[in-house]
Amino acid sequence: MGHYTQSNQWATTCINDPGVQGETSQGAMYLCRSLLAGNWLIAGDIQGWASEMQTVQALYHRHVAPSLGAGETVSGITAPDVASFQ
Repeated sequence: MGHYTQSNQWATTCINDPGVQGETSQGAMYLCRSLLAGNWLIAGDIQGWASEMQTVQALYHRHVAPSLGAGETVSGITAPDVASFQ
C-alpha cells in the first residue's frame, strides 16, 4: 500500500481498540473502516475496497442511518453495489 501504511496502521489500531468495538453507536468503527476502505481504493485495490465497503455499508445501515433525519442519506456509502466488484 506504499504511502498508506501509516494510515492503515492507525485504522487497524482503531478497529481493534476495545473502546471502539464496544461503542454502542459504532460511529468510530464506521469512520475507521471507511478510512481503511478509502486507502484500499486510492491504492487501486478494488477487491480490498469492495470487501471493506461491505462492512462499512453494514455499519451504516445498522448504526448510522437510523440516527439520520428523514430523507437524509450518504449516497457515497449506499449507492455503490460493492459486491459486484469482488
